Amino acid sequence: MEQPLQVLKAGGLIRVNASSSGGWMGDSGISALPAGWQEGGIRLSDAPVILIADIAQLYNYVAEIPEIAWDILEFAEKPLHVIFDQGKNVRPFLLSADGTIKVCLVKAGPLQQLIMRFKRALFFIDSFVVGKASQILPPTEYVLNLDPQDFFPRGTKTMRLRKNGEFKFLN
Repeated sequence: MEQPLQVLKAGGLIRVNASSSGGWMGDSGISALPAGWQEGGIRLSDAPVILIADIAQLYNYVAEIPEIAWDILEFAEKPLHVIFDQGKNVRPFLLSADGTIKVCLVKAGPLQQLIMRFKRALFFIDSFVVGKASQILPPTEYVLNLDPQDFFPRGTKTMRLRKNGEFKFLN
């Protein structure tokens, strides 16, 4: 995991390949979108996911955390994307237009190890969101091949969790 760690520290992108999902990862604190993403009209706010490796990292990226969030994320048996009302400490282009932030707690495997070693959240954007625009993306410096169990599979549930604790599954 040393090579992808160095790529991330240098502000590079990592292409993620898994049999059930794939996309690109980068540092959630990057100052600007890679040029190819801007030119291609790719809007990360369509579906970015902020990947954290430890539940305590929620404090760094979510402005107001409902009490129920801790139990939901801790006891979820399958990967779960949780949309919180207000994100913080990430660049604006990683938030949705209304300021919400989508977070996924990565609980095990090489992806969790990479996030832990990087010491802050990564962003992930699914290749389905990027679609044909991927042809204009800048080349990635590293490709990370993952077993589906090490990554969130297609069909991962998404939940909207409001700061008052009200929640709703979106899929």
